[in-house]
Amino acid sequence: VHFKTAILIDRKGVVAVEFALLLPIMIILWAGIVEFTSLQSAGRKVNLAAQSVADIVAQEQSVTQQRLDNIIRAATIIITPFSTDSLNIGIQSIETDAAGTISVGWETGALNGIPAQAPSL
Repeated sequence: VHFKTAILIDRKGVVAVEFALLLPIMIILWAGIVEFTSLQSAGRKVNLAAQSVADIVAQEQSVTQQRLDNIIRAATIIITPFSTDSLNIGIQSIETDAAGTISVGWETGALNGIPAQAPSL
């Protein structure tokens, strides 16, 4: 009887057992937070690159292929330190004539092999 009560009263090692049970959960939670933060940062960088490209192109009266290549290069720099190996950047100029017909004036960049189409309203 004395041995059973001694085991129930003795609390040595309880903290170590609780820590051992909680450590895997804490590690998984930490890894998830790190991954989520990285994903959110990558999304923010892609959004910033797209906005920057759109702003720069929209302010140009006319653009050369060299200027467009530089703009695309700048967008890839904005996205660093994330990989740009699978990044596809396509820039199109949408024009309307006096009759209101919408057409693609020019396009450049990688559009995954999909031909440009004039948008419809």
